[in-house]
Amino acid sequence: MRVLGINALFHDPAAALVMDGRIVAATEEERFSRRKHGKRPVPFSAWELPELSARWCLEQAGLAPSELDAVAYSYDPDLARPADRLGLNDPWDHLRQEYARRAPEFLAEALPGLDPAKVRFVPHHVAHAASAGQASPYPDCAVLVLDGRGECGSHLAGRYANRELTVLGSQSLPDSMGLFYEDLTQHLGFLRSSDEFKVMALASYGTPRFLDRLRELPERPPVIVTDNASGDGTAAAVRRGFPEVLLLEPGTNLGAVGRNLAVRHVRTPYVAFCDDDTWWEPGSLRRAADLLDAGRRLAAVTARIVVEPDGGEDPVVKELRESPLTGPDDLPGPALGSFVAAATVLRVDAFRAAGGFHPGLWLGGEEEHLATDLLRQGWWLNYAEELTVHHQASLLRDSGAQDPRAAQHSVVHLAAPPAAVGAAAYGPSGAHGPPGRGLGPRVRARGGRTALGAAAALARTAGDRTPDRPAGTRPALVARTSVRRMRVRPRLRGHGGRGRCIRSAALGMVDVFGQDAAGW
Repeated sequence: MRVLGINALFHDPAAALVMDGRIVAATEEERFSRRKHGKRPVPFSAWELPELSARWCLEQAGLAPSELDAVAYSYDPDLARPADRLGLNDPWDHLRQEYARRAPEFLAEALPGLDPAKVRFVPHHVAHAASAGQASPYPDCAVLVLDGRGECGSHLAGRYANRELTVLGSQSLPDSMGLFYEDLTQHLGFLRSSDEFKVMALASYGTPRFLDRLRELPERPPVIVTDNASGDGTAAAVRRGFPEVLLLEPGTNLGAVGRNLAVRHVRTPYVAFCDDDTWWEPGSLRRAADLLDAGRRLAAVTARIVVEPDGGEDPVVKELRESPLTGPDDLPGPALGSFVAAATVLRVDAFRAAGGFHPGLWLGGEEEHLATDLLRQGWWLNYAEELTVHHQASLLRDSGAQDPRAAQHSVVHLAAPPAAVGAAAYGPSGAHGPPGRGLGPRVRARGGRTALGAAAALARTAGDRTPDRPAGTRPALVARTSVRRMRVRPRLRGHGGRGRCIRSAALGMVDVFGQDAAGW
């Protein structure tokens, strides 16, 4: 039995020759025509056949077209229905169906001597299943086809037993994982139904953008990542690429208050938070620990923020540096009334005694409120010029609908929300005072899509013996992920790309990783 298989209707035209159940030759048209994918995946090119591939396959076996017993064409137009009835937006699909019906004549023209009556239409997904099941070394096997589309479906599940296929289930159009992936490919700027292989390959390289920078800090702080119910594979990427990281998965988006969950796992005297687009300069965490060691009533130190890739200062730095508040002479820098979470190191005991971030402030105002609690308890907040945090905003961020919970808090924000870290659980419910308005400039926060949050808790590896931090204490890094990205509409303008404004009145440190379609 000599059968020539033809794939031609949608994309990647190819031919294969099977003789007495053995594959003799198989190849794609692009190898001969030198056109990537062989042709464009549009209805107007549906008539194009893998003529060169078919001729090559026949040449390998020394056969003439007239010697074939059958030609299998991987689409059955009799099973198809009009695109509008299938729920597809493809006004020229009828042209594709017409070309498919005329395939026997087209093939006879391309392969002189072929009898058009020998051409048989094979349902598209049955052909897909056969390419796996018939080639399997096992007599019985399951087959699963997840495609863009066939005649009127997108999915086939079945079983091969004794080389016979039994279809167990299918999915009708327009529901289609493959068409959804085509949409994603097009959304990312690639050619749909052609460049999906590029998106698949790029996705495998997705890793947390700056988590490796934290891991490589000379202070060697232990890292904790809390996944705020992200849906972009962040948690899996952390598990796969950073096995030493403690990953917390609360299963829901806890907003900014999620930081508290991470701090519960911190076993060091100091904690820092950063965003998915920020990282600490090597040595800054050790210096921050020194400053907190020396300042017995110092609860937080905030770093200078440098915007990458240009290396200029974020405009908020000027406000921090010129803070009008006065404090004790022994403060290492200007006193502050609040803090930016992505650029601050905090004293853990003070954070916990103040109740952490208020659970009532889901996103927005939580840093000002905590700063007020700390100040009321007699702690000082400080800007330290010798500390540096780098900020490189993602180029893929976009705005989303305004989140009503965020918009009601009129404060300047980091673009990405602090990722998941559970509800506050330190002290009685009355540990927090009434929500304050904050001391910094006001902006309204806008909700976006996925974002990854990370908090960095740290203490230096070795240092002076103090009542707060015994010598040899190792730092801890806490990272969080969030299913929301925040974009701010600032009155204070921030550097570094769309939707990014670093808040000026207060400083704290939260590390928010993630948000890129393929990971961090």
